[in-house]
Amino acid sequence: MFRKSIALSAIFLFYCSVGEAQDGQLGETPFTVQGELGYGKASSGRLYGAKTHHGWLFEGREAAELTVRASDGFTVSLAGPEDRWGSYGTQPLTQTEAGELSFQLPEDGRYLVLIGAKLGSYELELAADQQPDARLRLNMVEPAGLEAAGIDIDDLASEIKARGLCHDLARIDADPERFSLTSHRVFFSPKTGEAAWGWSPEARARRVFVREKSGPKVRWEPGNLAAPVVDLFRRAEERIEVAMYGLGLNSEEGEALLDAAARGVQIRVYLDVASRSSNKIPYGAATILQLMEVPNVEVRVPSRTSRVQHMKFGIIDGLHAFAGSANIGTSSKSRYTEDRFIFMHSPEAAAQLSTEWRRVWDDQSQPAEAVRKLLTGE
Repeated sequence: MFRKSIALSAIFLFYCSVGEAQDGQLGETPFTVQGELGYGKASSGRLYGAKTHHGWLFEGREAAELTVRASDGFTVSLAGPEDRWGSYGTQPLTQTEAGELSFQLPEDGRYLVLIGAKLGSYELELAADQQPDARLRLNMVEPAGLEAAGIDIDDLASEIKARGLCHDLARIDADPERFSLTSHRVFFSPKTGEAAWGWSPEARARRVFVREKSGPKVRWEPGNLAAPVVDLFRRAEERIEVAMYGLGLNSEEGEALLDAAARGVQIRVYLDVASRSSNKIPYGAATILQLMEVPNVEVRVPSRTSRVQHMKFGIIDGLHAFAGSANIGTSSKSRYTEDRFIFMHSPEAAAQLSTEWRRVWDDQSQPAEAVRKLLTGE
């Protein structure tokens, strides 16, 4: 459901101008993008040749059952979702010459509706027959889509600049029945230097927001693995659950985790003890022993201490989450090639990770205190 292509393509472009209609091509069919389709709203245009096509874009959720209705005589087709290169594929997912096209979306994403094969004016409408969540995700929509939805771009851009993302619909006078706050992003390990290996120019240019320790305002900095998790830990209000192979408390994320515990956030950590040094003490022993002494922190390890615990994810307040190849530690940020997916205001992603969390925490773990001798080598 949460594909990398969606997270990579759904980036705010508030500081870029909304340009004129753009040309594209689906297989051998050229088209001109006219704008965004709003749910329940009619859009119109005029085709000046029977071989010309117009393209209209919309955001949709996996399993949504939708219908596009067009004026009689026009061919209507659906393509997508958009991939990381801005393409909608090479052929339509489905099409009709009857003027009404019903379909179910295969996954979350941005889709293209093509209309053509007839000269003249037309009207086009997108309707949700059964939409699991038809709300427009404000933090993942480009300016044209926001304008089509009637959102004040300037107000939303100011909110994002100050707070990283819109986190309260009331602040921009948006209807919670029509909009959601979901944001999905991907970050990669930031190798340093102009010829940084393993860190693309696009990833290097992507900026990340980090909430200040005191107050809701954020600072912006070049995108890296650590900053978005620091941001999530600073936003935590009630609980944090983390499963990690390795966890360094001297890292930026580790320090933010300890800060959260100090302000009363309840933290549960599930760590590996199977990977050990030559003296048979787990590599993470020092971290586990330190966390065992921290108020508001509970540490557990696998019931079978010889089984490697290699998962790397976190859940914050049952609302935000992160996952990826990276451990929490300084090496993940500056030494290794890693990735990290960030899901903000995404209860769907948090719920899926929570299911796995409960499985290992409830059924496959034991208190770290039970293996103190293994941790200390006594």
